[in-house]
Amino acid sequence: GKKAASAIIDLQVRTLAYLREHRSQAFTPAQIAQAIGTADEVEAIFFILEHLAANPDRGVQKVPGRTPAESSYRAQ
Repeated sequence: GKKAASAIIDLQVRTLAYLREHRSQAFTPAQIAQAIGTADEVEAIFFILEHLAANPDRGVQKVPGRTPAESSYRAQ
């Protein structure tokens, strides 16, 4: 419960930090996972990014791809 939630929150913080550090670029969840050293967490990062992009106050923009896996995200 709490440990899993803590891990997801940590992943969200690291994902947001990466996007904000590279504000001019858009990245796929796989690229972000690789860059922050969590290549095994691509699916979790995808869902985090979808949630962040759905909430405009979070400052994440989705750039749709041909498939959900090809979508990319950037900090606004």
